[in-house]
Amino acid sequence: MNKVEKLNSNVNGFVQRMIGWTREHDRSFQQTLSSLCEGTLPEKTAKTLRSILYAYSYETVWIASQYLCEIETNYGPIPDTIESVSLAKTPKGYEVNVTCKGGPTMSDSYEKYSPAIYVTTHDKQEERIFGDEFWVDLTMIENEDDLLEECLDLHSDEEDPWIFINDHCGIPEVLLAPSGWPDKRIWDWMRLPRDQRDFAVQYWRGIDPDAPVDHVLEHFAKSGGDLSLVKTSRSS
Repeated sequence: MNKVEKLNSNVNGFVQRMIGWTREHDRSFQQTLSSLCEGTLPEKTAKTLRSILYAYSYETVWIASQYLCEIETNYGPIPDTIESVSLAKTPKGYEVNVTCKGGPTMSDSYEKYSPAIYVTTHDKQEERIFGDEFWVDLTMIENEDDLLEECLDLHSDEEDPWIFINDHCGIPEVLLAPSGWPDKRIWDWMRLPRDQRDFAVQYWRGIDPDAPVDHVLEHFAKSGGDLSLVKTSRSS
C-alpha cells in the first residue's frame, strides 16, 4: 500500500468512526469539536472521543475533520441528515461522496480546500508533456525542504531538471511568490481552522502581507475574528 492509498484508508476509517460516534452520542461533529476544545464534554465522553483521535495521525485527523465540518455545513448535522460519507484522493484534493438519509448519493469536489501546485520542467513544457501526476498536494508535504525533494523526485527522469510552477489551486495569492513557489507560511496556515485561515488571508491582503502566522493569530484572538476592529485599532 503506497502513501496515498494508506492516507485514503486512514481518512475513511476515521470518518466512519466519527460518524458512528456522533450517532451514538447524538451530537453533530462540529458541536463535538467545540465542546472538546472548550472542555465541556463529560469526562467519560471526552475519553472515548480522545481514544479515537489518538488512534490516527495528525494529518489524518486534520484532513478528515475539515471535510466533516464542510459536509455538516452543506447538508446538516451528521446524526440527523447523513447516512454515509466516503472520500477519494484526487490529484488536487478529495472527491467527497455523501449519502443523505432518504436521499440519493451526491458527489461533490472539495479540491479548493487542498492547496496544490502543478510542478513541471522546461523540457516537459517544450515537449508538451502534461499529466495529473505532476500536481503536488501540499497537505501531504511537511515543509519547504520536503516540497523541493518531492519536485525533484517527480522529474527524476531528467538529469538536471529546470523546475517551475505552472499552475496552482487552493492557495491565496498572498502566499505565492511571483514564481508560483509557495510561501513558507503556508504550512502553518493550512493547519488552521477555516475561520482563522480566512482571517489570515484578509489580514495579509489588507493590513500586512508579510506578517508571520503567530502575529496574525494574536490579532484574531484580540479582535474575535473581526478584521475591521484590527484596522480601527491600527489607525487610531
